[in-house]
Amino acid sequence: MKSDLSNDVALKPDYLENKFTTSDGFQVGYFIKSGKPTWYLKLEKYGSNNTIFIKDGDTIEAAFSNAKNKIDELKE
Repeated sequence: MKSDLSNDVALKPDYLENKFTTSDGFQVGYFIKSGKPTWYLKLEKYGSNNTIFIKDGDTIEAAFSNAKNKIDELKE
């Protein structure tokens, strides 16, 4: 998705959303509104107050990488 972001911004859409959704409703993605991208994590399919907004995709990527490393460490 990070590689798609610059192309999506260049389209100058009024609103555009690019996301990945798991079968249980977890979502990671971004939306572009008024030329500004906003990244987000939606933690649950239902309910309110379940979305975290993040300024850039690097933060999400680092968090997932750290989580994967911790899981791998615990498996050893």
